[in-house]
Amino acid sequence: MTNDYSARWFELFLAPFSPAWTAGHVAFLRRQLPLPGFSRILDVGGGTGRVAGPLAAAGHTVTVVDSHAGALAEGAARWPAVRFESGDMRELVRYAGAFDAVLCLWQSFGYFDEAANRDVLAGMARCLRPGGRLVLDLYHRDALKTETARREVNGVVVESVTRLVDRRYAVALAYSTGGADTFDWEVFTPEEIAALGTAAGVRPVLTCADFNESATATPSRQSFQVVFEKA
Repeated sequence: MTNDYSARWFELFLAPFSPAWTAGHVAFLRRQLPLPGFSRILDVGGGTGRVAGPLAAAGHTVTVVDSHAGALAEGAARWPAVRFESGDMRELVRYAGAFDAVLCLWQSFGYFDEAANRDVLAGMARCLRPGGRLVLDLYHRDALKTETARREVNGVVVESVTRLVDRRYAVALAYSTGGADTFDWEVFTPEEIAALGTAAGVRPVLTCADFNESATATPSRQSFQVVFEKA
């Protein structure tokens, strides 16, 4: 599963979010990655630069690596201060040791089989200088369930079917205007991803929810964030 996002998905699920929603995420990242110590940031799967652009505007030097050509082109047009590069998150070797921080947000981690996902995690860790930080934003497996839903998003009716099978979460979306998207991830509990990060050479220094350091990551919240630090 490569999880290729269609233009319709970007239109319906990314563009409508308010600037305040993104601003909250960026504020969290700036607290966890303060300047000047964390100036060089790699945003893995950063797409259109939703957080990369504001971070660059705040003084960070940001590189986005993503495999979606359309998202990269849109981001480059909107955020000229950000470096947008086409690439596969399984092939980050060219960035080894080059960054103070690595981001992988909005469930952009876990696309592959278990072995490949662990290789990706280790690859992101290798991109960091000693003391650098990795920030992951993940779905909490215990918060997910199998269900069917129907909702209207910006005038388009979206039929969704979600399935949690063992360690994987599958999402199928069908649009009333035509077209569909299907996604599939390996999903984790906070304890599991902390252990995997430690094995990859980064230790967890913060686990929270809602991009809020004081919010506890529990199954009552769909997603959680972990900040790791390289030994």
